[in-house]
Amino acid sequence: MKVTLFIDFGIIENTGGYKRNLEVSKRLAKRDDVVVLPSLRNLKIFLNQHEGISSKIKELRDVGVYGEVIDAIGEGMELERITDIYRKVSRESTIASIYSNSSEEIIFAHSIVENKPLCLQLQLQPFYKDYGTLFKIKFRGPLPRALKAFSEAVKDSEYQRTRWLHVIKERMLNFVISVSETPVKLSGLDEMIPYRVTVPSNAFDSYITRLRSEEKEDYAVYFTRLIPEKGIFEIPRIWKRVNQKRDYRIYVFGNFSSEYDRDVFEKSVRRLNVNVEYLGYKEGTELYRYISKGKVTVYPSHYDSFSLVILESLAAGTPVTTYDIEATREIYSGVKDVLRVQEDNIGDIADITLKVLNKEWFIDNNTDKFLELRSSWETVANADLEAIKKFASTL
Repeated sequence: MKVTLFIDFGIIENTGGYKRNLEVSKRLAKRDDVVVLPSLRNLKIFLNQHEGISSKIKELRDVGVYGEVIDAIGEGMELERITDIYRKVSRESTIASIYSNSSEEIIFAHSIVENKPLCLQLQLQPFYKDYGTLFKIKFRGPLPRALKAFSEAVKDSEYQRTRWLHVIKERMLNFVISVSETPVKLSGLDEMIPYRVTVPSNAFDSYITRLRSEEKEDYAVYFTRLIPEKGIFEIPRIWKRVNQKRDYRIYVFGNFSSEYDRDVFEKSVRRLNVNVEYLGYKEGTELYRYISKGKVTVYPSHYDSFSLVILESLAAGTPVTTYDIEATREIYSGVKDVLRVQEDNIGDIADITLKVLNKEWFIDNNTDKFLELRSSWETVANADLEAIKKFASTL
């Protein structure tokens, strides 16, 4: 059974979801029964000649994206001619899967593979069945920003919901695989289409565990996309509570999505006079050395389906304080080194963070067993492919 994968690699963005797509692609592209193709969104980015595209083309060639497609992108071939190559390549496949949440990608992939079974790998909910959940996630920060973000999110959710209902009704999409129950339940897709949660559905880079430090230093870390949905505006408020009792420092890592958000954050740090230091975007060994030497990762996120921030912190030997949201509860409920408090309870997350900072902490043996299952991207890739093929065999 040959499989065509339409994968969104991010290209101009860097998130945990895109990292997963990249790592899975690297493994599956080596197989004779898999063909890896860039998503429609990626093709549009390439053809619009965004800055730094040439290096991304090389990266995708190294990943194992189908060579003729990479050549066509490099030559600046028109989209219509590239899609002709897609159709030719996909003729030998018996099933296809999309690694993107976009309804546009479903329609595009369906036009390529026509009546062959089509799967979608889900990492976040594409829309919401309950606007209360959407409000909790998006209504963050100063009132004008919060109102705008929530309003735009509602419109996008309704648009995607309408489009998804259409593609499901027209049988363009046959089933879904997901990193957790959370995306399918928050969207209501569990009542619309067959799905399966793959296990393991995520992994960390194995070298991270080798960076664990036995000599912890008196600081905390916060690293993620620096957006309100991930709790960036709550960090100064949490740290005000911590600093009222001890002058611990927290290092913040990542990229802000806008200069406005950065300005709001930095003004809050100055106004509250807290020991918060922003060190910009770091990755790889440089980032994980900071995490491994820190006593705790603080992660007040409202928006996750399977947090790589938490997984990578544990791999680095550092416990995590976080909110008890659906996905974190589902994935990490039995992990003692993930300390969860009620969402938006600034006092509780500050208090539990302070307790971790004030003591010597050792990663629990059961945490290491949890990590062992999730220490190989090869296993994640194989779990995806097995689920796709198993679903296809039932159609």
